[in-house]
Amino acid sequence: MESIYTNAILVAMMFFAIKMIELKFVNEETTEKPLKHIVKDSVIVYVCYIIGAMIYGQFFPSIGHAATNAFVNKPDF
Repeated sequence: MESIYTNAILVAMMFFAIKMIELKFVNEETTEKPLKHIVKDSVIVYVCYIIGAMIYGQFFPSIGHAATNAFVNKPDF
């Protein structure tokens, strides 16, 4: 299983990159959003991903690769 924190950092970095691209190219005519707001939003995305992954892990735990136990012998009765 991959680390929750590694995935959260990747998602937050993707969010940051998309917001920076949006800031540079899309919002030229509107007021620019300061960098500290984008960083704050990226931290919120990071924390929300971790919380969401932990909640998901509580509802759907990973079973792993355990072998299925089945009774295949002749019954004793």
